[in-house]
Amino acid sequence: MEKAKAVVGHRLFKRACTLLAFLCGVALIPAGVLGFFELTLNVLNYVVCLYIVLGGASTAIACVPIPPVRAVVLNTMPFLATMNGRGAFLLLWGSLAVGTGWVGLVVGLITAVVGVFLLVVGIFFHVFIDKSAPDDMPWPVQTEMSSYSKGDVDGSFPPSAAGEYEPPNVPPPAPV
Repeated sequence: MEKAKAVVGHRLFKRACTLLAFLCGVALIPAGVLGFFELTLNVLNYVVCLYIVLGGASTAIACVPIPPVRAVVLNTMPFLATMNGRGAFLLLWGSLAVGTGWVGLVVGLITAVVGVFLLVVGIFFHVFIDKSAPDDMPWPVQTEMSSYSKGDVDGSFPPSAAGEYEPPNVPPPAPV
């Protein structure tokens, strides 16, 4: 168990997991596109294929280590910044891709397996993943996610006199 904790806590493990999620997201795009060419006249198949393309693109964009590019997806889907969120998201899109043809079957099974792996690692080893310094990650998830917890919807506040951001003066909720 100690060896597993050491492996999961290593910065290269986190980067490898991010790379796996990125590759699964990229692989979902052609699986969804090729699903359009299945010889079915089912409108639902085309809708699912379009969703698979969008889900793959959003997963791939969320794994790119360039903050302005990631912000496009993470503003609306901040759960993709965590290993649990990415795992559940990949499990969803992998299970949907399985029904869109032979390419979708292969890509969907691989994506679902990677999703389950990320979900299990995120659930059972989150303590070792979360306690690492932000510099160990391909991007500073902790500082990026902190802007979602303090601020308006877009995470911005007017700067204070000290040049730091302070939360708005909101009264505490009334006791029940």
